[in-house]
Amino acid sequence: MTPEHAECQRSNLVNHILPYFGKKRLTAIKTGDIEKWILHLKENTSLSDSTINHCLKTLKVMLNEAERLGRIDVAPTRRVANIVEENRKRGILTLQEARELFNENRIEELWDNNIYHFTCNMVAASTGRRQGEILALKNKFVHEQYIEIKHSYGRLSKLKSTKTKDTSDVPIPRKTSFYLQRIKGENPEGYVFALEDDSRPYSGKAATLALYKALKRIGIGEEERKRRNIDFHSWRHFFNTICRARNIPDSKIQSVIGHKTMKMTENYTTFNIDDYMEIVKVQEELFQGE
Repeated sequence: MTPEHAECQRSNLVNHILPYFGKKRLTAIKTGDIEKWILHLKENTSLSDSTINHCLKTLKVMLNEAERLGRIDVAPTRRVANIVEENRKRGILTLQEARELFNENRIEELWDNNIYHFTCNMVAASTGRRQGEILALKNKFVHEQYIEIKHSYGRLSKLKSTKTKDTSDVPIPRKTSFYLQRIKGENPEGYVFALEDDSRPYSGKAATLALYKALKRIGIGEEERKRRNIDFHSWRHFFNTICRARNIPDSKIQSVIGHKTMKMTENYTTFNIDDYMEIVKVQEELFQGE
């Protein structure tokens, strides 16, 4: 269990379970009470269906343990099913909106002249890599034509392996390379996205909030952003969509963004940087026409 996972479970307990069940004895909690609680979360909070199910999972772990220890006869959650989650598709920006965000003449206006937030989002938009993998970039992993993705960085778990446990060399367009080289430090072991002490990167939340602020400044306010379901992870979907629209083979897209499927597992392919020329062409196109 990662520290992030433990913190999430703790948050579910403190914010959503204890406020509702805190004064009840374990033996007094019945199946109907849990179903009423789920309905309460659904109707009186802004939690997504997925988050509500995560809260239920946390409660199930607790009550199953109470049953194991003999504190209760049968965990009442055994007869409670997860709610059916609405399949809400994550939104992406249009190509024109992305180009507007990365207009070099508007860095001060849109990004408060913070070249780190600007570049962090640019790397995400032009590679589709996960935020933690971008924050884990060390100076020695940044090259003129590509970056080496070897780790991910979590606020609590710190440096760790990538989600898929794989490492890869990912091509970058000239504009992304220019700004990475601009903020890259001299210490090979230092983190690229470190505002002060290069021994650790800054928080992903800072890069996400900077994106939201920049979006608002190009006319995509909080209400529209939430309606369209756009967040930092949307860059991953954005890059994938742009590449597929340009008929880039799925195997190469998956290799670049680090997204595995069963098909990819069965037909594993390893590419060299020189094999990515059609992706580089798409990457360069992202920042044209500003």
